[in-house]
Amino acid sequence: MTNSKFRQGWYVLYTKPNQEKKVHKELKNQVETFLPLKKELKQWSDRKKTIEKPLFKSYVFVNLNTKQDYSLVLKNSGAVFFISIKGKPALVTKKEIEVIKLFTGDFTGIETVSVQDIVGTKRRIHHGPFSGHQCYVLESKGKNKVIAQIDSLQSCIKAELDSAYLLEVE
Repeated sequence: MTNSKFRQGWYVLYTKPNQEKKVHKELKNQVETFLPLKKELKQWSDRKKTIEKPLFKSYVFVNLNTKQDYSLVLKNSGAVFFISIKGKPALVTKKEIEVIKLFTGDFTGIETVSVQDIVGTKRRIHHGPFSGHQCYVLESKGKNKVIAQIDSLQSCIKAELDSAYLLEVE
């Protein structure tokens, strides 16, 4: 963050590989953090177990209020740098954070996809916790997959949703 004016908001901290949970735990007492997790069913030879893995590999979201918070976060042993897009720190909007929280809280089988992978019909969700949000819909193996675009990260989140929840966008 050299030669630029600090702005309050949600930044994306890039962590060392497999250090997301550790960094999140250590920082949550100093700044507001968010680590979106997805549930996966893992099969071993003798058992099955549901585990939680980060939705975005090596990313922890941190809500920073001061330039001192910015410096403090980078001092964490698992922190590497803040994600930048086009040379500026990526600031994720509060609305995008809420969409990510909704997806990780209400869906199973969620995953991230590239913005370039979006091909589908734009719809509005009219029922449930996503009521009012727009999404893209893909059909995969007879099931509707909805995609919410997270512009700040140039990324998307994909999950399954019943078609009864969707309306055409005019």
